[in-house]
Amino acid sequence: MAGSKVALFITALVAALLAMTGCSSSSNEKLPDAATTLREAAAAARNLHSVHITLTVNDDPPGMALRGVDGDVATGGNARGTLRFNLSGALIEGEFVVVGKTAYFKGPTGGFQTLSAERTASIYDSSALLDPQRGIANVLAHTTAAKTDAVDNVGDVRAYKVSGKVTKAVIAPIVPGVSNDVDVTYWLRADGERDLLQLWLQLPNSSANPTVQATLSNFNKPFTVTPPS
Repeated sequence: MAGSKVALFITALVAALLAMTGCSSSSNEKLPDAATTLREAAAAARNLHSVHITLTVNDDPPGMALRGVDGDVATGGNARGTLRFNLSGALIEGEFVVVGKTAYFKGPTGGFQTLSAERTASIYDSSALLDPQRGIANVLAHTTAAKTDAVDNVGDVRAYKVSGKVTKAVIAPIVPGVSNDVDVTYWLRADGERDLLQLWLQLPNSSANPTVQATLSNFNKPFTVTPPS
């Protein structure tokens, strides 16, 4: 009786080990070509009409005022959300709204101030993000030395992790104030549209890793923005 129990235990253990081996081998899928994956991601980005972005600057890069943005952005630059930036050494945080060429900002006290979108572009230019010539589509299309590093997850979404390099001229429109070429890492949706789910930027001599990180969501989810009253 004891011998049969041991035999059953060994059989069950072997079956479990084989199942685990099968699971691990299935995760070792062949990684797609990085250049092709980036072209697909750039094409997906050109078809975006709206997106939600959460961006955080984890360091204090010289010349870069932006410290964070969390909001909705539409093609053309209409946007709404919260903005954090450095102004003469002080961290300012508040709500922002952009409608056409007019930006509205409400700080910790008082109501909304009206500014031209051109004036605020040196901090954050919402019109750049989905612009095919200046935004994420252009960044993806002009990434060099690209390689696919792994299959990863962003939340519960499978993604291809792709790294490369981008010049400051290409990245500056979406992250104003960048003064150097940067190392980039993208997480691109593995199944379906090749959406850019997450982006990391690493600036030279930065003590933070990554220097800048951003996540995108709510792809092409409509939203309405109106001038604040």
